[in-house]
Amino acid sequence: MIPFFTRFRCNRFGRTFRPILLRAFALPIISIGLSFLFGCSIAIDQKDAEVVAARVHEAILSEDFAAIYNESAPQFRSVGSESEFVAGLNQLKKRLGRLKAQSEIAYQTNLDAKIGRTHVLTFDLEFELGRARESMMFVRSASGKMELWRIDIQPV
Repeated sequence: MIPFFTRFRCNRFGRTFRPILLRAFALPIISIGLSFLFGCSIAIDQKDAEVVAARVHEAILSEDFAAIYNESAPQFRSVGSESEFVAGLNQLKKRLGRLKAQSEIAYQTNLDAKIGRTHVLTFDLEFELGRARESMMFVRSASGKMELWRIDIQPV
């Protein structure tokens, strides 16, 4: 005897179909499979975002603020000029001193209808004269490169 969940039945149009019990398991199995697939992708994206964040922190340490601006996403650069960005980071440096240490405290990924998947890294920054909370948003470009989309540094 064939188990009930593998038997085919005919409907009134002569088509065969699997019982509802088998269909009920199909959606959860597909969902779990897709979550594993996208879970691996997100882990790779997180690692890529962390690499870009490390380059940003190296540029802050070496005071090469223009490099941060020039290597960021085109939308980032469209907000203001390079000189305005460099002036803002120089002002932060005057207020808090040189960057001494940074530690990642959070990672979040979201799906935006307009720009796609976003990755936000939050850091606790220690400067010579104080601390700050830094939030960086990254987006993967059409060419596949992870790019800085937004940076926000707030003294605490």
